[in-house]
Amino acid sequence: MDMRSNIEVAAPAAEVWHWVGERFGDLADWAPGLLSSHLEGELGVGAERVCLSEGFGPFAAGTVRERLIAFDRATMRLTYEATEGLPSWMPTAMNRWAVVPIDASRSRIEMHATVHLRGILRLLSPLMWLWGRQMSRKVVSDLTHAIERSERRLTSAGATPGT
Repeated sequence: MDMRSNIEVAAPAAEVWHWVGERFGDLADWAPGLLSSHLEGELGVGAERVCLSEGFGPFAAGTVRERLIAFDRATMRLTYEATEGLPSWMPTAMNRWAVVPIDASRSRIEMHATVHLRGILRLLSPLMWLWGRQMSRKVVSDLTHAIERSERRLTSAGATPGT
């Protein structure tokens, strides 16, 4: 099952990439449903993000590990896959993120998630797709709000975004 979300952000691409890529391990700073997150290993291919979830929707509380399998600062793209902590009815999950500049003050976040379902949930995949799409839009929307609040805070303090 594939889910895609694109959302425009009122912030330069470098600032958005800072949140999406350079702060990959800091997901709990802005994502709903997470109690904590941290990065294990040096940021880049092979590093793992460890997230402690309070549970949401059909997902129980617990720890999820995600490994970076692609990380490209130059193109502002990354791909990660879940390696531990998925429910038994979801054997695999992968997510790809890209930050695309629109102009000097706006950019677009593109997200493409691929998950595989087992059992009865395969039969319910249209409903799961709708739920997943809603959740992915919520995640991207929460990130957008965090970035835009950060951008305003940095600008009002006289700092240069991304520093």
